[in-house]
Amino acid sequence: MEIQISHLIAGEHYDAIVSVINPLLELSNALVGTEETLAHDITKMIERIIEHSKNKNVSAEEIVDMKEDFMLIVQHVNNPEIKKTCGKISSFYGKVGGDTTNYLDEIKECLGTKNAKTLLAVILSKASKAPEEIVGIAPQLVQMAFEDLGNNKLFENNLLLEMAFLVLRKDLVNGKGVEENYTKLADAFVEFGAPMATLMEGNQKVKRSTFGETYKKFARSLSKFKLC
Repeated sequence: MEIQISHLIAGEHYDAIVSVINPLLELSNALVGTEETLAHDITKMIERIIEHSKNKNVSAEEIVDMKEDFMLIVQHVNNPEIKKTCGKISSFYGKVGGDTTNYLDEIKECLGTKNAKTLLAVILSKASKAPEEIVGIAPQLVQMAFEDLGNNKLFENNLLLEMAFLVLRKDLVNGKGVEENYTKLADAFVEFGAPMATLMEGNQKVKRSTFGETYKKFARSLSKFKLC
């Protein structure tokens, strides 16, 4: 298989190359727990395909169809390494095929589903590669992160807040024309994060949780950039 893919890359048959990404992902995921080494090798093969194809002439129409199949496969992925690869695939599909839905649409579609954690992790991985794309929606992400705090969804809440935290980067904060977005971000954190602050005061478990730590580092960054 490795030799065949190498030949396709050498011959610049990129449509044929990318067409095997989803089947390889599905195979890699199926091998987890039984053939770990092979599963690892296949994920690396997928990443190699992406690296060689990301700036090439690939059919956008084909990618759109592949993205739909990809989202179905992702729902069954639990392995951390494969999740990371899924983030790279998602980013690749978005750039090559053009995003037919924005981040908020994708997030809203997965929230409340049984696979929300996995799907949010993939979206977070995708956003981490281009955080400038989510500056405009960061205030909404913060609001969503602090919803349903009492419904055992802290893991999902944390992923949303981590996503918003991606934009608290010096080069982005100091960018042109973004002042209003960051003012809204700080306001959203103060307003919608207030119940979280209260919850942490009376609940040490929540305070020490990953979400609690993300909340605290978010607050520190807002202060660091003098946003609040």
